[in-house]
Amino acid sequence: MPSVLIIAVVTFLAWINFGPAPAASYALVATMTVLVIACPCALGLATPISIIVGVGKAAESGHPYKEWRALQQASA
Repeated sequence: MPSVLIIAVVTFLAWINFGPAPAASYALVATMTVLVIACPCALGLATPISIIVGVGKAAESGHPYKEWRALQQASA
């Protein structure tokens, strides 16, 4: 686990220094990607994040979901 954190910090520093504008945004996304993929509990982190993003995107487009079941049925 310490090596994953070190790689995540290096990724953040690389993107913040050499990434395109907005560098902070790209650095944060790249760092979270490294943590989610490399972490042993990746599904435990990725599942709630993807549900939150999906509900947020649906709300932006005018399709708010009150329950997770509705979001799951919409994908089918």
